[in-house]
Amino acid sequence: MKTASNKVLGLALAAVSLAFAQLSAVPTPSKDAGVKKPFTVKRGDCELTMGGKAKVEHFFQSNIDMLNRSIPNENEYFKETVDLTFDVAYGKEKYGHTAAEFFLDLRHKGVWGKALSYADKDAGAIGPNSVRLSDSVFGAHAHTSGKPLIWYKDAWLQFSWNAVLGVESDKVHTFKAGWFPFEMGRGIAFGGVYGLNKENLGLYSYAEDKAAPGLLLHGDLIKDRLSYDLYFSRFEERSKSLSDTLASVKRHRIDLAPSGHIWRGINKDDDLIAGRVQWNPCKGHDTFGTMMVEPYAFYNAASDQTVELSPDARTNWGSYGVMLEHEVNGFEWGVETAFNYGKQHLFNIDRNTTELKRDANGFIVEQYTHIVDGPADNANKVPVTTNSQAAAAVILANQNYSTNVAIPGYPMFYSKTKRYRPAFDNHFAGWMAVADMGYTFEKLDLKVALGYSYASGDVDPTVDERNKTFGGFIGLHEYYTGKRVRSVIMLDERLTRRPQAISAGQFDPKAGDFTFTDLQTVGISATWTPKCFIKDLSINPNLIGFWKAKPGYAFVATPTDRKHYGVGSMTDKAASYMGTEFNVCTKFSMLKDLNFYANAALFAPGAYYNSVKGVSVDARLFSDIEDDPRNNITDALSFRLGTDTAYHLNVGIEFKF
Repeated sequence: MKTASNKVLGLALAAVSLAFAQLSAVPTPSKDAGVKKPFTVKRGDCELTMGGKAKVEHFFQSNIDMLNRSIPNENEYFKETVDLTFDVAYGKEKYGHTAAEFFLDLRHKGVWGKALSYADKDAGAIGPNSVRLSDSVFGAHAHTSGKPLIWYKDAWLQFSWNAVLGVESDKVHTFKAGWFPFEMGRGIAFGGVYGLNKENLGLYSYAEDKAAPGLLLHGDLIKDRLSYDLYFSRFEERSKSLSDTLASVKRHRIDLAPSGHIWRGINKDDDLIAGRVQWNPCKGHDTFGTMMVEPYAFYNAASDQTVELSPDARTNWGSYGVMLEHEVNGFEWGVETAFNYGKQHLFNIDRNTTELKRDANGFIVEQYTHIVDGPADNANKVPVTTNSQAAAAVILANQNYSTNVAIPGYPMFYSKTKRYRPAFDNHFAGWMAVADMGYTFEKLDLKVALGYSYASGDVDPTVDERNKTFGGFIGLHEYYTGKRVRSVIMLDERLTRRPQAISAGQFDPKAGDFTFTDLQTVGISATWTPKCFIKDLSINPNLIGFWKAKPGYAFVATPTDRKHYGVGSMTDKAASYMGTEFNVCTKFSMLKDLNFYANAALFAPGAYYNSVKGVSVDARLFSDIEDDPRNNITDALSFRLGTDTAYHLNVGIEFKF
């Protein structure tokens, strides 16, 4: 028995020994375990770093465009965005800093099941893409593709002047060229979202989902404390070839000298120059925290812009401003203000063109838009067709610019009242200011913030055709959604129609634009990151009130009038309170750099939308609804701008690598 017991004990000891041996063979996790490092390939003093991100998201929106539940205004779709980035850097070992660098961001973006949805909804058109038959414009065109496309969002080359000139200094000066984002301040006066247009002012740019092309000279004046940037960009190119400069684009200009030409000519591009200084006065003084002061200015020379007929305007303008950001001991605050300067010149033009219409017998005819058979104030006036005896002369009959009088040599034909537009200037004097602050309660894992913003507004500057000052703020390539207090519906999605201030007696006012202008906001937010029991979770509710900076006059709708949707009141002013937005933005890191997020928001319209209820906003969008009797439209107000609450929900997954 004793021998057997010894054998059993020996086997047990051997098993325990073997188990410990196996455990000791298991490698101990290193300190780098679980840390996701970038993909790099190094050869000598040259290093390639690869990365990117992939995002799939779903959207649901109700009443967000027209605030009107009587129409099918419900959007629901999926969208994905994929970026692959490649960065090649050389010279860090030899020169102590990156001597040369190339960066490329390849992007694909698309809405599932919808062709040509690669650019975001805010991109808009470069300008009028008209379809013509002879001289008649009868529609617009777009080219579609069912194939998923890949393009480059950023592509730039940068080198160090220090390395090129052999200067050893801790103050590095670089030169960058290519397609790259650049903005000043918070990106309100001049932002980095290339392709956002202001059609009511005739300001356009190349509308694609990629950065603007440019040249950038950057340098340190005092290392880590004072630096400068000088930037140049060409937004539109119109001098690449003889076909560009020789194009007969001035056919509607009537302010040309007798020896003038209708071709475009040279130097009609859209160029921008900008400069800024960034100063950190608190560097080296930890007691005062961190601070950044950034004064900036830019100038934009935009020729051959389009307000009515391409090209009929020239803009020479810009902005100057200053931003300040400061953080110390859990408290942070920031302010920025900017002012527009310069002017837009609108040329003297003849608005008369041709269009295709059906006559009383149902036949399609080509007719003039601003010439009628008989006195122009006659209710029974008939447009003149181009096959009449005046066809060869009415366009060129510019020896008499009077309206509602017989055209010399053709006593039966009259010019409409609005045929000729005089030349006039809109001088820009808009301004904006934003301020916010926040405090972080470390023990509660909570940050609370307050925010205020103001951007001046004005009425449509093209309605009153005389020299004047336009007081609405203009931001170039701006897409500001808020810094410490964020707006999802009104400033991020930017789908909700916001009519421009209406003048007294103004017919069919324009819908305005969606940019950061004619706006005043007050908001509060909280950001809770409960590290005590859930890691990498962020919950951010925001409550924001919106006001019009210039409300204008109330809108008096005409439900049964299909020619004029209504008119600005002669006596009643519009209310200024636009409404309240409440949103909650959440984010949760499921794995390292694998994030789930959800943004929910609602916008409850205020008294302002009651004042402008019934504005048509976009007559072209609803023309088929009105004209087709099967829709049984008895009250046109049922599909115009309303006062119903808008809802938005966006959920997605994003992985960065």
